[in-house]
Amino acid sequence: MIMDKFTADKNNYDFWKQYFLSKKLRIVEMSAKEHDRLAANSQGLTHFIGRLLELYRLKPTPIDSLGTKKLLEVMDQTCHDSWQLFENLQHFNPYTKRMRIKLGDNYDRLFTTLLPKQVKPKVLTIGIQGGRGSFNEQAVMEYVKNHHITKWRIKYLYTSMNVLIALHAGDIDCGQFAIHNSVGGIVEESVQAMAQYKFKIIEEFAIKISHALMIRCDAKLSDITTIMTHPQVFAQCKHNLSLKYPKLKQMSGKGKYIDQALVAKGLAENKIDTSIATIGSSRLAKLYHLQIIEDNLEDIKDNFTSFLVVSRL
Repeated sequence: MIMDKFTADKNNYDFWKQYFLSKKLRIVEMSAKEHDRLAANSQGLTHFIGRLLELYRLKPTPIDSLGTKKLLEVMDQTCHDSWQLFENLQHFNPYTKRMRIKLGDNYDRLFTTLLPKQVKPKVLTIGIQGGRGSFNEQAVMEYVKNHHITKWRIKYLYTSMNVLIALHAGDIDCGQFAIHNSVGGIVEESVQAMAQYKFKIIEEFAIKISHALMIRCDAKLSDITTIMTHPQVFAQCKHNLSLKYPKLKQMSGKGKYIDQALVAKGLAENKIDTSIATIGSSRLAKLYHLQIIEDNLEDIKDNFTSFLVVSRL
């Protein structure tokens, strides 16, 4: 029995204390504030772990250790209480929020500790938003050159989300993705991915971007009905496209095909219909044997895109 004198007079307090003791109850005397502080790291923590194990869908197995059986007991005990009790424990105790934050911070620290310092020893593995021939590749080449990094390799991950997933999982040492363009503004794809992961910004830098309209070598411009490229490219070439190619439908690819470098590769490998063109770096034309219909389609001459290089916390 937890007891606090609070506003009771000494006689009433002593009476109830002796009464509880006569019923063989163990008396712990402390203030309500101290009780809540301790309860957050006992009752609050236990119920939070139990509900977490339920979401994890922890199940008994034929090889369970004593520790595993104890975890199953914690889950069973806490999850048979009402959800209302769980919410009350987490919301009405002013110290449980601090407990959850501390638990999350230490989870991140322990998780990161188990990851290798480098995926491949003595070689920096960089995951980038684009594919071969992309502006992301151009940017990362400039980054390693400027920092005199001699041993490195690129993992082409095509989307910002894939970069941050790989970074979180320890599959790459650092990641790179576009964040802002002088014409197109914020790269929404990157912002959406950034909202879901924690990371440290190593550097932000910008490179000049120039866009070329490309089709397959065996295609004719008169056969083209659609341009498939990244939404940012359309934003950077909006005026020139409406002026010069108003009849061509503008479409962004789904999933990895949001990356124009992968669209160019798909065209070369006959995985994308010949009626589709793409816009990207002129290097893609050389890499995938495409024909350039027009270069420098960007609306302004000084068209710069900013990139972030990020690592784990």
